[in-house]
Parts: sequence; C-alpha cells; structure tokens
Amino acid sequence: MSEQKSVSHKHDYYVELVKSAPKADPHTSTAEELKQDRLYGNNFYTLFIALSEAKKAPDPQRFRKESLYAKLRLIPAETMYPTQWPQFLSHNIDLIQKIGNALGDVKNYMEASVYHTSLFIEARKNNDYSKLHGFEALGLDAMALHVHREFNPLLKEAAGKMEEEGIIPEDFFG
Repeated sequence: MSEQKSVSHKHDYYVELVKSAPKADPHTSTAEELKQDRLYGNNFYTLFIALSEAKKAPDPQRFRKESLYAKLRLIPAETMYPTQWPQFLSHNIDLIQKIGNALGDVKNYMEASVYHTSLFIEARKNNDYSKLHGFEALGLDAMALHVHREFNPLLKEAAGKMEEEGIIPEDFFG
C-alpha cells in the first residue's frame, strides 16, 4: 500500500509541476518551432547549470570534485579557455543572469519530460495508456515550447558572445 501511495504522490508532484509551469500557446507555433525538439546546442545549457550550481555551492571545492556538471562542463571551460572564459563571464554578467533565471523552467521541463518517458514505458508494459494521455493533456508540449522560445535565444546569444571572446561554443554542445 505505501508503495502505491508513494507512486501516487510522485504522479501528483509531476502533474502539479506541469500544471503550474509557464506554457506557450501551441497554436501560435511556427513550422520551425514544431520541428525543434531540443534546446540550442543540445546539452549546451548544462554549462550554465554548472555555473549556476557553482555559485550556489556552499563548498566550491567539493562541488568541483563531486559535481558531474563541474567535471564535464565548468572545469573544461576553465581549462580549455583559461583567459577567454573569465572574460566571457565578466563581460556578460546580465546575460548569464538571464540564463540563470530561465534555468528553473528548463529544469522543470526536463524533469517532467523524464517522468513522461517513464509513463510511456509503464503504459507499453501494462498496455494502459490512460495515465500517459492524461499527463500529456496537461500541456507538456506547450511547456516545452515555452522553454524553447524563452531559452534558445539566450543560448544563441551566449554562443555568439563566447565566439566574440575566442571560445568555440560547439566545444560544449552535444
């Protein structure tokens, strides 16, 4: 019984997450937006998650040792671009702040998307798609569209600013 209750609470959490998330009207989508299923640069955004989490870390040294984001994104940026990276950070404080502010919506969408995938797997296994369809009806696609509309221009701007500083943004794509 407690496992079932736990599953129900988990589902309720994700339902509320999607319900309360900002959404874009899918009826206003362009053909390009409808084809777009990834954030600009695929995992480029994780570089900015690393920056955001590094700023919040109570123990920066521990964060650098233990965080996957630090190991895969932040430390390589500092190592590959020892002079350019600090310049990029100091010249783009406002842009980095805007990206940091938008990360909450991105993380929520990613979290809801992972849960959606688990619902799909469960639906196929049990041949019962009702929970999956109910979850989709809450507006997961509209949530994704909002994230893409708000976040991709910021990521593209950051990539351009990185290039101006001599950083190859594609080093952080993928």
